[in-house]
Amino acid sequence: MPTGMSIDTNDSYALMNPYYAGYVQDTWRATRKLTLTFGLRIEYEKGPTERFNRAIGYFDPNLELPIAAAAQAAYARNPLPELPASQFIVKGGKVYTGVNGTPRELWQSELMWLPRLSAAYQVSSKTVVRGGYGIYFDTLNVMNQAADQYGYSRATNTVLTTDFGENWLVGDPQNNVSPLTNPFPVRANGTRFDAPLQNSLGSMARAGQGFTYTRYDRQHPRVQRWRVGVQRELSSNILVEGSYWGQFADRIGLTRRRDALPEQYWASGNVRNNAVATDLNRQVPNPFQLSNFASLQSSNPLLYQHLSTLGAFTSATVAKNRLLRPFPHMNGLNDNSDPLGKARTHAFEVNFTKRFSRGFNLNASYTRMFQDNKTIMENEFESAPRIWWPSDTARPTASPPRPSSKCPSAAAASSSRPAF
Repeated sequence: MPTGMSIDTNDSYALMNPYYAGYVQDTWRATRKLTLTFGLRIEYEKGPTERFNRAIGYFDPNLELPIAAAAQAAYARNPLPELPASQFIVKGGKVYTGVNGTPRELWQSELMWLPRLSAAYQVSSKTVVRGGYGIYFDTLNVMNQAADQYGYSRATNTVLTTDFGENWLVGDPQNNVSPLTNPFPVRANGTRFDAPLQNSLGSMARAGQGFTYTRYDRQHPRVQRWRVGVQRELSSNILVEGSYWGQFADRIGLTRRRDALPEQYWASGNVRNNAVATDLNRQVPNPFQLSNFASLQSSNPLLYQHLSTLGAFTSATVAKNRLLRPFPHMNGLNDNSDPLGKARTHAFEVNFTKRFSRGFNLNASYTRMFQDNKTIMENEFESAPRIWWPSDTARPTASPPRPSSKCPSAAAASSSRPAF
């Protein structure tokens, strides 16, 4: 016998983001020994749109919520000593694209300028110096990231029995009537299946749940690259070249927690503070309990029914640290495109080439590379990465001393450390 039955009603999506680019270049032989090349590339990448706006956009931290007044009043009846009722703010929610003036794009369009410059100088008949510099941007497109269509798909579940088969809510196996005969019977309201809510929940669609979003003002990651080299002909068949090249990347999108527990509530040092941890994890009255929003039963019954399915609104208590965080009505809020990351690379290369007869060549090269990244936030409450860490994508190097970080005093994620 099946233990449960479920059927999905899923919507489709059609994403697009036009991309335009152009490039101009000119080479100028300034003197018999000096040649300059100038180039300019222009790229314009529009933000992705869904044809019928069936997508969640960004998180608006200033959005007014229909539960705000009732939740703040409930908190005022049992405020925490650390947080006065006047400072308990319930505000902020996600928006659907193309609704109430919200942009249709998942993130903004951006015009990018990519200049290039190179030069070659003949020092002597056997020695040449070359160098170049350029700026490049990454592409952000619908092939790399799909749309968040929360609300546009929904499952219908059938409960077969609540007493381990003593009684059956669907079918009657004891009389040879299988539940599969009519797995989704007509309900009292005349429906068989739960229709997708689409964007009807508005700003409350992800309240009480974890939500990772892409900011509207997302930026394309940028890389600056440069190279300088000296080439020397030792004989008619032997060539040696030494060069230095480097690059610096910035505007790298990082995931940053927006409902991070403020620093003053974390224990310092590298030893767990059990007293602080116990206090911040203890259960306190939940100002978001559904009973505080009884008026929604008549004013917004669809939202009331939705909240009744979420533990964040049905529980009478909540962990204390949850109420001390910004956006306490969310259960984990992350921005996955904060342009705080940086990376840099420096490398020295030596190349040796010897030409033999009949088209044979001998090539040998040596590269010494140093690469590090500034992409790790040691603690969730930090506003930006603080330390350059050696990268694991280049030749391994010794790790710098690791600074001490705050020990987690609540149920939040502990400080993360890279492994080398």
